[in-house]
Amino acid sequence: MPDEIITPTLYLVRTKVFVSSKSEDGEAAMGERGILVVGTVSYHTLERRGGYVTLPAGEFEIEMEHSPTKKVNGKPRRQFRVLNHGVYNNQGKLAALLMHQGNYPHHVTGCIAPGKTQSQKGIGQSSKALEEIFTFCGGFGVGKRALLVVDGD
Repeated sequence: MPDEIITPTLYLVRTKVFVSSKSEDGEAAMGERGILVVGTVSYHTLERRGGYVTLPAGEFEIEMEHSPTKKVNGKPRRQFRVLNHGVYNNQGKLAALLMHQGNYPHHVTGCIAPGKTQSQKGIGQSSKALEEIFTFCGGFGVGKRALLVVDGD
């Protein structure tokens, strides 16, 4: 019997708990908290709200990639891209829905940011959480995929 390939699966549960923050230029942003279960570990999450696109409930493949535009410490940001989601932005284009590091609602627009801790206005240790998630998925590698199951809209 051939070895069965097991796809790493992440589970996102939205909490309907909202926080707000202000960007460096003073713009207010609202985000929703959630919990991301990865194996036996739970992470806090933030997703932007207040008129921004968001991933609907369902199951989605996510793929590791380097950001074509964002850099962290001078290197392209490592992130997951949500595939085949069918969500369009206000310009009628397919939305770029991602999972990447971020600590406050104004750090994400239609994306999901994981964190190891929670603060009054956001989450903490986001880059460390993302690295642990990459490790759970077999280590970072462009093109590697996992499954993201989203509960609640």
